[in-house]
Amino acid sequence: MALEALIADPASGEQAAVQDSSVLAALNPSPPLIPQKTRIFRQYLTDDGTTGGSEDMTVAVDTDFWVAAADDADRYIAAVSFLIEDAGATLDDFGNLGGPLANGCQFFYESQAGQVIIHEALTTNFSVIRMCMLNPSFGDAATALRLSSAPPGATDAYAPVMDFTKIMPPYGVKLDMGTNQRLVFGIRDNIAAMGAMNAIAYGFDRVR
Repeated sequence: MALEALIADPASGEQAAVQDSSVLAALNPSPPLIPQKTRIFRQYLTDDGTTGGSEDMTVAVDTDFWVAAADDADRYIAAVSFLIEDAGATLDDFGNLGGPLANGCQFFYESQAGQVIIHEALTTNFSVIRMCMLNPSFGDAATALRLSSAPPGATDAYAPVMDFTKIMPPYGVKLDMGTNQRLVFGIRDNIAAMGAMNAIAYGFDRVR
């Protein structure tokens, strides 16, 4: 036995229309009148996980740089933009330090399942770019993927972007509200002689 139902706006009394056993609907030209629950997030990975920490990754000792979970919202990291700058940098080097790193940098995040390794040993410029799936791709020959006159040193640089929405759709890496979860880039070699290196995380916070 069919159950009759009526869908109507309680304020105006306007009823939803049915045609060919389907409810007719149309996109509202204005946004829904609901409280805003999301806010844009952008922050450098820093040595203490806060905006007050140092984002300069050209360090001489083992140092972790990270973004922490928020206290009041679930945090989604959609992308991380890296900058590796050094005069004369080539793909088979790290910056232009004279060859691959001995230990390499580590990229990982900490979730309910524990530590999740994204890459355990990034030893060259190319390894960082490959981890980022050659995003963005531009140029050709010896200068492929390389910027010139890049600030702050107005010199050669690579700037790959890790797009987490491509591998963890649709929002990327989630850091649960009020937890110790974090996204970490760990330096495991002395790279103090490089021109510049840093990373910026982009995404959004969603208040529950």
